[in-house]
Amino acid sequence: MSELVEKGKRGDAVAFFIAGMGTPPEAIEDMRKTPDWKVIEEVERTLAYDYAVMGDSSVPLDIARAVTVPTLVMDGSKSFEFMHEAADTLGRTMLNAERATLEGRTHDVAPEALAPILTEFFKA
Repeated sequence: MSELVEKGKRGDAVAFFIAGMGTPPEAIEDMRKTPDWKVIEEVERTLAYDYAVMGDSSVPLDIARAVTVPTLVMDGSKSFEFMHEAADTLGRTMLNAERATLEGRTHDVAPEALAPILTEFFKA
């Protein structure tokens, strides 16, 4: 991952990261064809840090257990299965987690859909 980032191979770094989370190759190829791919490539430098923390892409439960602040763990009902599994695991593991699923949404959620949920969470 770090080597791809250092060599400036943005698209390959993003694909490597996403593949490591269990995304099938054909889905990655479809993603590469979308306008969002260029946006994702813009943050590829941060993916090396994410990759270092995530390691084998499993949820770092020891870190999750140590988080004591109230946390809202969300996913979209149309997200990839691994995202549901990760959100469920974090929701069960974190001491002060509240779990929410955004019906009809993917991982890419518009701010106006998030705003009411976040507003309600932060009021508590």
